Amino acid sequence: MSDAGLPAMLVVDDDELTRLFMRGFAQKLGLRTLEAADGFEALEKVNASVKVALIDLQMPRMGGMELIPELRKRFPALRFIVVSGAGDLDDAVAVMKLGACDYLQKPVDFTSLAESLSRYCGPDLPSSATPFTAGRKVGVASVEAAPILTGSWRADLLRIAPLDATVLMTGETGTGKSMAAKFIHENSPRAAKPLVSVNCASLPRDLIECELFGHKKGSFTGAVEDRAGRAELADGGTLFLDEIGDLPLELQPKLLTFLQDRTAFRIGSNIPYKVDCRVIAATHRDLLSLCREKLFREDLFFRLDVLSVKLPPLRERKQEIVSIVESSLRRLASRYGRADIEASDEFLESILNHSWPGNIRELENVLERAVAFAEGSVLTREDVRLSNYSVAALPIRNDVPAPADNSSDNSLAGMTLDDVEKMAVEQTLRSVGGNKARAARELGISEKSIYNKMKRLGLDY
Repeated sequence: MSDAGLPAMLVVDDDELTRLFMRGFAQKLGLRTLEAADGFEALEKVNASVKVALIDLQMPRMGGMELIPELRKRFPALRFIVVSGAGDLDDAVAVMKLGACDYLQKPVDFTSLAESLSRYCGPDLPSSATPFTAGRKVGVASVEAAPILTGSWRADLLRIAPLDATVLMTGETGTGKSMAAKFIHENSPRAAKPLVSVNCASLPRDLIECELFGHKKGSFTGAVEDRAGRAELADGGTLFLDEIGDLPLELQPKLLTFLQDRTAFRIGSNIPYKVDCRVIAATHRDLLSLCREKLFREDLFFRLDVLSVKLPPLRERKQEIVSIVESSLRRLASRYGRADIEASDEFLESILNHSWPGNIRELENVLERAVAFAEGSVLTREDVRLSNYSVAALPIRNDVPAPADNSSDNSLAGMTLDDVEKMAVEQTLRSVGGNKARAARELGISEKSIYNKMKRLGLDY
């Protein structure tokens, strides 16, 4: 069958890199994509072949809130999944009322996206687009886990994988904890069953319990049907609780009960259900310190801390960086259809000379930018696009006297940290034309964080 005969997925997002990423994801599922940068362009391109639409909320000209009703008028059977960086509870409720099947938080967890497609759009999509049916191993995770398959501690992961005990992974942000979880799952006896992820930091606190344990129809406003939680969906497989240190204190007793006997209740139900799953938890925070501050339950910590894994930061793994780069470039070259891409010595030298405070996540972002925007087949020093923002490059405020020695090291004297942060965010947004997703990547933060910073600092773009 030609591409024109394949079911289509409509991707509506003003960030070009997000659209490229979604295109590669759709291709792995046997779907073709129609892409649009805003609602008006989406309305021009949509047709009857589109079975599901992935829609960002905040876009120029026409955003997701305005687009969904227009699409529903034309194609009542079309399924909608909202993918947003804002993470606002009111937005989540509003889009559900408009008819969206699901609301996912950026950065996109593609395991969650695949689950959502399977759960809500399965009958309308080819079988290759529902990768979480029983007995099938998730191929995408194998590829994404490749960068962590180096180093002496790989043996620790392989020793842990066959054991059916709870795992607690710690390490700085960006060290590859989610990739390590996928690696453990795929080398365990549960590999043929789903790996289901929940990010405890990215979900609005009001939605975490619902997302984790599910709800009954009518249990709250907007609960128009019964919905299984992530714990139920992980039955037979692995439940990955990312950023467990950010789990609200009031929900910790329910998680403790679940860990003790693998029993839970959907919101609005008094009938318990049991789940057979392995649990892997991860955090960048010091849980023992949180326990001392009464922000994390000590009994929950010890229930999680059965098998411990500490992932080292990238600056302590310099000898592995070249292997990680080579592995990542192969994966990215396949995703972007750039099989001819290779790294020059000067490209690798620039990579090795950077300290990588954002760890593997920062390195992956730099490599993805290099592959996506490289003009030739050989990556050079110029293709190493680090963050545009540098504190030393910020201008001196007119209302603050320059230091007597005119030292550039003191150019920020007299400014508050909020002033510096506001200037950095504002200048970055201006340099990328107000594109929040791209600005977040340039600043080395999540898209949710940039929305939070803009709100706190009073910025409107």
